[in-house]
Amino acid sequence: MIILVIYFGDKEWEGARTLHELIDWSGIPDKWKSMFVDYQMHLLEVNKIENLDQYHSDLMLLFGILKYRKDKKKMEAFIEKNKEAFSDVINRYFITNFFPTFLSK
Repeated sequence: MIILVIYFGDKEWEGARTLHELIDWSGIPDKWKSMFVDYQMHLLEVNKIENLDQYHSDLMLLFGILKYRKDKKKMEAFIEKNKEAFSDVINRYFITNFFPTFLSK
């Protein structure tokens, strides 16, 4: 099992980092607790991503929008830099969602 949390809050993540930390163990005997496998949580803090270009998919666009959502100048620069990729996403959405409906009329 892999636990992946994509966090885009403004503050530092202060939540659980393992499955055991998510469970209220009060009243549960220690011997039972040892029967439950504890899984590490993988945390991706979007606001801390320094190099968005490492993501070669639509995730890069999504993470950029989330990261720069409160900084208009950085958002504009990000959109301008990735204009072609945004255009591609819009075209794919149009072709898969609007165009088939249009043809069926």
